[in-house]
Amino acid sequence: LSDHTDTTQLPAAATIQGILKDIDPRVPPTHLRTLGSYVDDATARVRLTMLLITVAGGAALLLGVIGVYSVASYAAAGRVREFGIRLALGAAPSRVGSMVLGDGARLVAIGTVAGLLAALAATKFLRALLYEVEPTSVAEFALATILLVVVTLLATLLPARRAARTHPAVVLRGE
Repeated sequence: LSDHTDTTQLPAAATIQGILKDIDPRVPPTHLRTLGSYVDDATARVRLTMLLITVAGGAALLLGVIGVYSVASYAAAGRVREFGIRLALGAAPSRVGSMVLGDGARLVAIGTVAGLLAALAATKFLRALLYEVEPTSVAEFALATILLVVVTLLATLLPARRAARTHPAVVLRGE
């Protein structure tokens, strides 16, 4: 047996090498491997590339969520006085929160349209990276779009709740 043969995955390795030695003793013993190990070796670079793309995509999603949250928080903080006055005049807190969510939804819509256009423009590059999936596949585009829209709208919920809880007396005292 060769040093490279894994007898736990290929228990017949000793038998196969014995038969080869019986047929022609001049043939040097080679290490036998499973088909799975050959496939693993052949696809290692592709798997690493996909892992790196997945990590980069996750980081991009996280940065996008942080950005949407930051913009929504900043916009809501700049309108605290307005929210306080609206609440003092009798506006429902849910209405104030929905205003912030509406602003966030507009940002999400603009970003979604821009992202879809950019993704469609990058289909030539994507075609080389995808296996048995068309780069313009409606299902994948829809799933990615829904995921991004849901995640970014969730990022605007905290600023919306904070705006809805604005206390009118605190805002009016600050003037």
